[in-house]
Amino acid sequence: MPLVDSPELEDYKNGIPEEKPEPRNWCSTIRLLIGILVVVIIILSAINYAQSHHFALATGRGTITGQIIDSAGDGIPGEIVVFGTSVKSIADENGYFALSNVPQGSRTLFVGYQGQAIEYTINLAAGDTLDVGVIRLVTTLMP
Repeated sequence: MPLVDSPELEDYKNGIPEEKPEPRNWCSTIRLLIGILVVVIIILSAINYAQSHHFALATGRGTITGQIIDSAGDGIPGEIVVFGTSVKSIADENGYFALSNVPQGSRTLFVGYQGQAIEYTINLAAGDTLDVGVIRLVTTLMP
């Protein structure tokens, strides 16, 4: 009998039992744990790749960043929409925004806040992060 399949001393604490205890099978437990570990590593690798620059290149997508300000130069939480896609975002309280997963090519951004809106045309390459800088929303309304 191999040493791995040998009973332990505790199995014979009360004398020799009528039946032999079943051998402990650690090999199957270790194989199961290794299999689970391999699956977790594969999943984490796929998630990491999906967030990488290479994935953006492969899918033809990029990122647009910038800031929206009003006529006084203060940041405003305007809404940004990429025309012809489902990509949109709202800038933070200081006017900064980031649009990710924007399809490459010539795109039109609609930037709006409290009834004011402008169009802004950009050209985005796959995998790039394009900073459009400061977008100023100026009202033409007179009180």
